[in-house]
Amino acid sequence: MSRVGAALRQAWALLAIPVLAIFLSFLVGAVVIVLSSGLVGKGFDLSLPITAYAALLQGSILSPTGLVETFVQATPLLLAGLGVGFGFKAGLFNIGAQGQFLMGAVGAIWVGTVFEGGPAVVAIVAALIAGMIVGGAVGFVPGLLKATSGAHEVVTTIMMNYIALASLSWLVTGPLKLPGSPQPVTAQVTSAALPIFVGRDRKITRL
Repeated sequence: MSRVGAALRQAWALLAIPVLAIFLSFLVGAVVIVLSSGLVGKGFDLSLPITAYAALLQGSILSPTGLVETFVQATPLLLAGLGVGFGFKAGLFNIGAQGQFLMGAVGAIWVGTVFEGGPAVVAIVAALIAGMIVGGAVGFVPGLLKATSGAHEVVTTIMMNYIALASLSWLVTGPLKLPGSPQPVTAQVTSAALPIFVGRDRKITRL
């Protein structure tokens, strides 16, 4: 019984901080909503936080469309967080997840255009591998600089973010730009697009 109690206490210790953080965020948000209602309305509306949070939940997780959109928006953040977590476990502060993610997407799109019209299985696998290689290469540069010159990874990964953003802007307005398009977009890569698992209109086929 003592082992069970110790396990429960350990589990609660791990959950207490996230649960408390979520509770406090809702509480502070409710206070801000009530105070703002007094500024824009005729008085303080104490029921407004309930209405706002109900709409928030309905639009994010309580409706099929909202749930799919939440997954679409959260998946890149989850993947980036997993990547950063490996560095943190090794004692390295990888602040370049944004740049690595963007350049990985560029690599996947570029290979997807090469395999456009080909078998979907081959195109998808090739695009995924290309994205991993390019994103990993962007993360490799700060690691190499730290190993060879002692450059701090926080500085170099932040700098790589700006390089990635500038490179993306150049690529979508230059080499990867859809010919004849007035907008800075790439060509469609329908062959390399992942199948739609849920929903009907959230397939991403270009940058």
